[in-house]
Amino acid sequence: MFTNLRYLKLRQLHFISRNLLMETVKPQPTIKDYYNDSYLCTSFSRIIQVQKDEASPLKASIILERTIFHPQGGGQPSDEGFIELKTPKNDKLIKFIVKELIADRESDIILHKGEYAEDYGVFFEPNDEVKLTVNEEKRRLNARLHSAGHLI
Repeated sequence: MFTNLRYLKLRQLHFISRNLLMETVKPQPTIKDYYNDSYLCTSFSRIIQVQKDEASPLKASIILERTIFHPQGGGQPSDEGFIELKTPKNDKLIKFIVKELIADRESDIILHKGEYAEDYGVFFEPNDEVKLTVNEEKRRLNARLHSAGHLI
């Protein structure tokens, strides 16, 4: 009986610690700077998580602390643009082209999907400070079309 109780206590501790670990690993909701300034097309953020694509080493999904990239929704198409990092070691500029944005409504996280412009041999890592640039011409066109749709 003592062994069974001990086993149950260990299982319970394992379950609690696993849940706490999962909670600490779970990213916080993405701060959406595009709500505050829809004309903001350049900004800075910190990388929270990078999910590499198994099929293609240059493709990835990135979660940022904050974003100016507007995902598709409310009759507005997704923004496009790029994320850049200047490496401190050799001043190499790593460029990631954002092609798709996925908004997870449940977790309130925005996933930036795309691919690196080339194989730099080095990729983004969590806590990297990066520069965000939205394709301003496309955003303004989408905003005008969206407003025109309301008028019609």
